[in-house]
Amino acid sequence: MTISISRSYSSQRLGIGLLRSMLPSIGQQESGFMVAVVVIVALVLSLGFTNHPPGEAGLDWQNGVKLVVWSGLVGWGLLRWRLLAPLVFRPAGAILAFLSVLAMLSSFWSPVPLYTMGCAIGFIAYVVLGGLAARNLSPDTVLNTLLWSITVFIALGLMAIVIVPDTAWLPPSVEENVYRLQGLAGNPNSMGHHAALYIVLAMACFTRGLIGLKALGFHAALGLTSLLLSGDRTVLLALLLTTGLSTMRHFMWARWCGCILACLLAMTLFFYASGLGPSLRETLQQFSRTGSIDEIMTLTGRTEIWSAAVERLLERPMFGWGFNGTEGIMTASMQAGFSGTAVNAHNMYLQLTLGLGVVGFFPGFTLAIFFARAYVKNPLPYRDLIVGLILFNGLAEADIFATPVLTGFIFFWLLLREQSQAPERYPPREI
Repeated sequence: MTISISRSYSSQRLGIGLLRSMLPSIGQQESGFMVAVVVIVALVLSLGFTNHPPGEAGLDWQNGVKLVVWSGLVGWGLLRWRLLAPLVFRPAGAILAFLSVLAMLSSFWSPVPLYTMGCAIGFIAYVVLGGLAARNLSPDTVLNTLLWSITVFIALGLMAIVIVPDTAWLPPSVEENVYRLQGLAGNPNSMGHHAALYIVLAMACFTRGLIGLKALGFHAALGLTSLLLSGDRTVLLALLLTTGLSTMRHFMWARWCGCILACLLAMTLFFYASGLGPSLRETLQQFSRTGSIDEIMTLTGRTEIWSAAVERLLERPMFGWGFNGTEGIMTASMQAGFSGTAVNAHNMYLQLTLGLGVVGFFPGFTLAIFFARAYVKNPLPYRDLIVGLILFNGLAEADIFATPVLTGFIFFWLLLREQSQAPERYPPREI
């Protein structure tokens, strides 16, 4: 009897020992799989080969691939619910969980319920991936993976200029007079967004010591070339703002430069206002792709889009029109002579409110407040650079609250990591 008990006890100990020895390898395998998924999201799902007419929401092969990946991520999240559950009890996690449920429920009142449901699945998928990455991967691993994935994406876009120039360049429209680089992103604005994100990721990796100064120069040159060729002025301005504010937060010399630039800007405006020089309208007209001052004064038609979005929002102010289910109604709301693309509200939080109403707006806006508070109380260069680009660009683009995109995953990952890990501290500088 004693011998059998001893053998049973020894067998249990051996089984427990084997299980413990397997756990690190299982964790490593899951981390490796997670890195592969991040590569797929950053590189493969960013490629754009199909464009449907404005106002039509359908399922083509490319959207089908995205839906399969998104559904797999949601299923993965259900399997790993124990790992994700603690995040729901954090303020940011609770808000993202609420928005996820609301986005899915909004398919019941959306004019395009299946399309809204698909976009809601994508939103949930990137929340899940962001949470898993926040719990399982170090920030250096995620940043490195994103940087090199988008490096390949940008390089493929530039190579396409030589290999498939008809695909790489968007010809001038009736109003415009310049060719714009779209690479393999599907449209120039998407190419510009990826190029700007590529630049801030390179700067983020540099601040953490993941790449050197020469590598930073290479990535910045490659990204800036793509950005300028894409002609995306909105994200270029967002890039300048986030770089300037992040630099001023950490360096005294940058603050002095900011003060000098502000004074020069004030003097320039006074110069034009006094009528001493050429007309301000004539100067601004030089930045127009169409040669019309109206393009600049209306922010390439955004003021008209915002007006139409507010009108449609007032029709359903409480719960909105359904998550990203507004492409058809926005297109139909524009006047016949409108020459822009009104597939969304071209403002991140206006798009959120249009889709999920004021019920979705207030918790969604709170997410930006979390980052603003962190920027003041605990600045981290890599986080502030990336989030600043997303938030500033979100003033003129729908971004993370429209069709699920890469920046959504990055935003949710940084947000959930901020509240699920011990606060990181940036080494103090003499400023």
